[in-house]
Amino acid sequence: MSWLYGLGMSVRNLLFDAGILNIHRMEVPVISVGNIAVGGTGKTPMVEYIAGHLKDRGLRVAVLSRGYGRMSTGYQVVSNGYQRCAEAITAGDEPAQMADTLQGVVVAVDENRVHGARQLVQDFRPEVIILDDGFQHRSLGRALDLLLMRASDILGKRRLLPAGYLREPLTGLRRANLVGVSGWQNEEAFNRAVSAIQNRTSKPVIGFLLRPQKLRRLLTGDVVSNSGVDKPVVAFSGIARPEGFEHTLKMFGIDVAVHVAFPDHYWYRPEDLHSLARKAGDSGARSLVTTQKDAVRLLSVQGIRELDAQFPVLVLEAGVVIEHGREILIQHLEALCR
Repeated sequence: MSWLYGLGMSVRNLLFDAGILNIHRMEVPVISVGNIAVGGTGKTPMVEYIAGHLKDRGLRVAVLSRGYGRMSTGYQVVSNGYQRCAEAITAGDEPAQMADTLQGVVVAVDENRVHGARQLVQDFRPEVIILDDGFQHRSLGRALDLLLMRASDILGKRRLLPAGYLREPLTGLRRANLVGVSGWQNEEAFNRAVSAIQNRTSKPVIGFLLRPQKLRRLLTGDVVSNSGVDKPVVAFSGIARPEGFEHTLKMFGIDVAVHVAFPDHYWYRPEDLHSLARKAGDSGARSLVTTQKDAVRLLSVQGIRELDAQFPVLVLEAGVVIEHGREILIQHLEALCR
């Protein structure tokens, strides 16, 4: 099955390269932030980082996402730059998170990226569009293709879906203008990942990590000191690679008694909250901790206030820290601002 999947992806890319499948260009620059493996590379925090930088430069910025897992279809504005215009269940968890985080940035979703980009240009006149998870969506042309990869996806077993994590063969690296490596545990692993990439492409490489920034209460937004958290905690998450969240919690000094992993983009139910309360009680935990992406899916679940009253629900906020090549990324972004 992986062989057939890889063949299909290769043929599709050849059709785009040959001009048989059309690539539609917008009148404003499009920055694609994507990956070559499934989930867990830090796309959403990187989109937030880039959007924040460009907004601070005085540009009108819009973010376009597919809105994976949402209970709706078609073009929808998630944030007009001033307020959230759609609930997480109809917008998707990641667009809803970005709408809450990125003040002054328009966020929209559309599974048809070309149509969505045209609507954004028509409705909001952005000066730049950031395409979230856009590396394989080649029908929308881009001025900058930033490809993100975890070091383990480069150095480990490089198997295509469904046997492995890869969406396409690593030959796809050649299409990127810039490659970002995340998830490396030490400098040696980063350097080995860079060497493996440079064996396939001469494109510049940056290295970034997700670093914990703060804890806050889910329902009130109040910031909580990690030293003030009653330990241990029950962690829970519905993300692609939950081990990364647990590692980040430990970096922040949080003692994890139990980590309950739900499927990626999981929509929580009241019975899940009851189960979490039981696990917290059984493990002696005094609070629960989850991710930003999970937080937007929790707020409308019946029973969340009761759970929070019994075991405070905390959200760990993390952000991108570029350890290697920040100046390279900034140079690429500045070139689009001229």
